[in-house]
Amino acid sequence: MDDVNFFDKMDLKEVSKRTLLNVRDLEYLKNEEFDKLSKTKGLGFIKILEREYKVDLSDKKEKFLSYLKEHGKDKTKEFFIPPPKPPTKTFSKFILLILFLLIGAGVLYILYLNMGQDTSLGQATSDENRVVKEAQDISGIKVDETNTTQESVEEESIEKDLQPSSDLMEENASSEDTQEQESNTAINSDINSSKDETKKVSLQLEKESSNDKNSSTSFKNILTIVPKSKIWIGIIELKNHKKRSYLKDTNITIDIDDSYLIATGHGKLKLFYKGEILDFGSKSPMRFLVKDGSITQIDKKEFTKLNKGKYW
Repeated sequence: MDDVNFFDKMDLKEVSKRTLLNVRDLEYLKNEEFDKLSKTKGLGFIKILEREYKVDLSDKKEKFLSYLKEHGKDKTKEFFIPPPKPPTKTFSKFILLILFLLIGAGVLYILYLNMGQDTSLGQATSDENRVVKEAQDISGIKVDETNTTQESVEEESIEKDLQPSSDLMEENASSEDTQEQESNTAINSDINSSKDETKKVSLQLEKESSNDKNSSTSFKNILTIVPKSKIWIGIIELKNHKKRSYLKDTNITIDIDDSYLIATGHGKLKLFYKGEILDFGSKSPMRFLVKDGSITQIDKKEFTKLNKGKYW
């Protein structure tokens, strides 16, 4: 559409509403009354009309420039503030957005009903994600559950080691009351590790009575870690700094004839050692040193020093 057809076919009042240009100025431009338009206004109006209506007004522009040159107005410098763009209608877009959101919510609700998943499964997944994050915080590396080590044979032997009292009751009924009292006393002991991380907790045990020598044999030099929930546990052999890690909620046993560094994603766990039980309930990561048949809680600084300057 050229400039002639444009001005003949378009209603100047409608053009004014869309472009916010004055109807009078549009009439000046249409009738080529260039003397009533400044250089900046005339060129600015033409540019706005071309942009809004995708129309070629080059002929009108050439005529206007020729007029300016002929009358010596082509070199004048003026400032032109274009009219603000007319507000766009966003109401329909807003309605469409609301409809899409409602449809999406309906689809998700239907899928949720069809899946019929138990809420406990979602809770377990959330707990697992939390454990993985805690493991990443302490180790500084990404934890991959597929790389964790666990063997069914080992777990069976762990469960067997953790049930000495029932076997002992069958073999020696006379010591039943003594063992039950010692077990209850050990379980009720609480180690508050969150108050001072640098405080060392010695797990050296009192000498067992001669009547319990047979029952303590299965616990000799064996440390069993019993997590209360899914936990990341990293173990480093100090003799060769070989590492292994676990992400599980079942028991882990360690032969403490050797020296180890142990790191945990959180402190909600129990330690079984020579029939003694230590119960921890901290949400923070914990670190232990296993050396010379004893287990000692250590802080992050000492752990890093023993691990050749590495957090894990």
